[in-house]
Formats: sequence, C-alpha cells, structure tokens
Amino acid sequence: MYTLPFFYNERKKEYTFIDITNDHEGATVHLSLGTFVIQFLNTDIESIYDNSLDWHNGYMNYIFDLIHSVYYNAAPQRKLFNEWISDLKNGIIDCFIKNKDSLNFEYFLSERSSIKLMFRKYADANEFYSYYEVNDLESLLTFECVKLKENEIVIKQCANCGKYFIPSNRSDEIYCDNIFRAGKTCKQVGYEEKEKKDPFKSLYTKARKTQHARIRYNIKNKPDYREDHYEPWKKAAEQARDYYKKQNDIDGFQKWIEDNKNAF
Repeated sequence: MYTLPFFYNERKKEYTFIDITNDHEGATVHLSLGTFVIQFLNTDIESIYDNSLDWHNGYMNYIFDLIHSVYYNAAPQRKLFNEWISDLKNGIIDCFIKNKDSLNFEYFLSERSSIKLMFRKYADANEFYSYYEVNDLESLLTFECVKLKENEIVIKQCANCGKYFIPSNRSDEIYCDNIFRAGKTCKQVGYEEKEKKDPFKSLYTKARKTQHARIRYNIKNKPDYREDHYEPWKKAAEQARDYYKKQNDIDGFQKWIEDNKNAF
C-alpha cells in the first residue's frame, strides 16, 4: 500500500514532505495549504492512465501516486474509477465554489478517509516528534478540505483559462497567476482583454503608466514626486474616468488627460 507521510504547520499553513524511510535521503518539499485540492481539480482524468511521475517531479507525484495505487485500467473498472474521480471533483466544486449543501459530501469523505497521527523518536535525542500518514486520495483531500474550511480559504475558477486556483490576495479575484501565453499570466491577459472592451479604462491605464514613469525620472530632483504629484493625479484621473464614462464621452476624457498631464 502506498503511504504518504507529512508534517503540517498550522501557523504557516504549510506541508513539509520528507522521506521517513530514507529512500530519498535529504529530500524535503514544502507546499502551501490547498496545493493538493487545486492539483486534483486541475488534473485531467485521462492523463492518469498515461503518466508515471517520479519522486523528483514535485507535488504532482503525490496526487498521481495516490491515484495510481488504486486505479484499474480494465474497461469496466476504468469506467467506475472515472466516475469515482468525477464524483470527488464535483463534491469539492459544489462545496467550495458553488456553495451548495456540502453535508453529504463531507460525510462521504469522513466515512472513507483514514488519517494517522504518527510518533517517532529522534535518532540522536530522547524526544519524539509527530507527523501524519495517509494511504489514499480521500484521506489527503479530507485533510485539505477541513483545513481550507477552518481557515476560510476560498477556491475560484479562473475566468480566462478555466483552471481552479486559490487567490493570493483578493478573495474576489477572477484570474489566476498561471502563465497563459507569451509569458503573461491569466491575470495579465484577462485584464488586458477587459481594457480592450473598455476604452475609458484603456485610456486611463495608458496615461497612468506615463505618469508613473515620471516617478523614476524625477527621483533625484523631486524625491517626493509620487506623494506630491503622482498620487493626486491618479486620484483625480480615476474620478474623471468614472465621470466621463457615465457621460459616455471618450473625447472629453481624452481632453481631460491632455489638459491635466502636467497639472499636479
């Protein structure tokens, strides 16, 4: 049976995976809470049958190893296996994203999961340390789901690529930070696309970047340029943008930018 030992730091909300059996001496991996739920939700079920990842491929191997330890490739069993994976995914999505009644799903996980709290003695000291062990996918997902709920951590679906993610800053973020194309993240691409559909926002962003560049140019002659000039301009420009947008007057906003580029 595949066994996955790990430590969990409640304060840092972080896992530490080490090799308890010394098969991979010195190997340590630190992962943030939510890593496995997100990886699981974003895993293509069909790829499970085509991938065999080694230990050094980072956290992906933990998800795949737990799944590979129980999956069946024969046609009838494979169909049931796919349904099992799909049910797990849908349960997490309903619970964390669609905010549906999660009682049945939580009961399902708690009945099928088994998480062991283990104790081991340090080799060079008369002291003990504790860690967790899981043997199956449901147990790892249960541990994560409970901790995510306890810490009120939200899961979102990226409005650009469709993958699931945990917002790093704002809980209402709609774009993830994964690279999407040409070295740009979904967040960058998403907001660029939104600006193309909003000429007022596009015009404001272009002017703001020009004004922001002046901070660097004036850093020696005017060290307080940001506070004395940029921030007042930015506040006034935002107000002007919103006003002219309500009036649907893009030419008026363009003229305001031109007339006020040196006004602060």
